Amino acid sequence: MSRSDSSFPKNAAPRQDSRGLSRLRAQTLLSWEKEKRLLSWWGVQDGMMVLEVGSGPGFFTEQLLAWLHSSPITCIDIDPMFLEHARHLLLSQAHRVRFVEASILASDLPERTFDVVIARFVFQHLPEPVAAAQAIWHLLKPGGKLIIIDSDDALYGIVHPPVPELTLILEKYGELQARRGGDRLIGRKLGRLLAQAGFLPRALDAIAFHSDELGIEAFREYLNPERFAPLVKAGLLSEEQFAQARASAERFFASPERFIMMLWLMAYGERPLSPQ
Repeated sequence: MSRSDSSFPKNAAPRQDSRGLSRLRAQTLLSWEKEKRLLSWWGVQDGMMVLEVGSGPGFFTEQLLAWLHSSPITCIDIDPMFLEHARHLLLSQAHRVRFVEASILASDLPERTFDVVIARFVFQHLPEPVAAAQAIWHLLKPGGKLIIIDSDDALYGIVHPPVPELTLILEKYGELQARRGGDRLIGRKLGRLLAQAGFLPRALDAIAFHSDELGIEAFREYLNPERFAPLVKAGLLSEEQFAQARASAERFFASPERFIMMLWLMAYGERPLSPQ
């Protein structure tokens, strides 16, 4: 169930190809240091039992293992090909990683087991996000933490010079996501979602990262026009609009003033120590 690329949803076909996997790894490294900073601030520390929901091909898990040197990590995902990739990637850490092919709504994992659960770009894809959070609630020890990392298209970020078609593209991706039962505006709802699921909402913060800090090449895939092609296939974007978006992206990357900043949201809730 991994959805570790937040900017644009992925179709089934390209998810396991080498280019797609390279993009996912680059995306993970792009924001890891700032995500780690908030994870640490919120009390995630070595030795905790960690569950990663929607763990995908293992790139985020790889960073967690390097940071939390002795923590056992359980990875749950519904995609067997992603899990197989993760097994090979993390072979040297196999003694610390458990892989579970299942939905979080039917995982059969033991209750009151984990100190922290991390769901990275998963909740925007879920038809029943509150039910998923409630299922996670049962897996956490009292006082355990659920940390959700996700996006909200209204807070996509800053692109300069502008790519005028980007607003339309994000709107159409929102429509496509809604057809699949997801919600690309989930970011603004995370605090309330946690409360509805029985958590004590502790924080909702944004992390920002930009091309002046990381270099423009790190962001090239986010404005790669080929990533808009699923919208054309779905009938949500015309060939003419696709061509205009391609031209705008080319102008952006050719500009000496090019700048892109992206914003992601991180929410943190705790399972109460005693029944409410």
